[in-house]
Amino acid sequence: MSDPSIEGEKTVTKPTSKRRVYEYTPEFEAAYADYPRKVNKRSAFRAWSARLKDKLDDGTPITASMLHEAVRAYAAECRRERREARYIMHPSTFFGPHHRFVDYLPGRGPKAAKPPRKVDRLDPVWQSVFGAPFPTSLEGNHQP
Repeated sequence: MSDPSIEGEKTVTKPTSKRRVYEYTPEFEAAYADYPRKVNKRSAFRAWSARLKDKLDDGTPITASMLHEAVRAYAAECRRERREARYIMHPSTFFGPHHRFVDYLPGRGPKAAKPPRKVDRLDPVWQSVFGAPFPTSLEGNHQP
């Protein structure tokens, strides 16, 4: 065998892998395992980490357990509705800056109890069209 330091000869080395191994927190790993769509884990972790430094609109700090609870609720909804994968949010969107996860926290978001809708502003229009006040309940108001 010849010495590689001799002029004209090259040593051949295998290229090293440029893929980095990322480490995730156990809390994130558990939530990601429950998430119904497994795409772009690294972006999801970045969004997760940013949310843990964030607060909800009412000033409540966001915790890993809150995020995991929201993931479980979202996954349950996706299963219940048999939602196709293409209609399931990417995890980075779910944990993103727009706080989509809040909709799936108990007692928060659109699924929480809402105050009754105000229909007073509709009453004059309704009355002018139908000649009767706007019904507050549809029960018992139907005619055969």
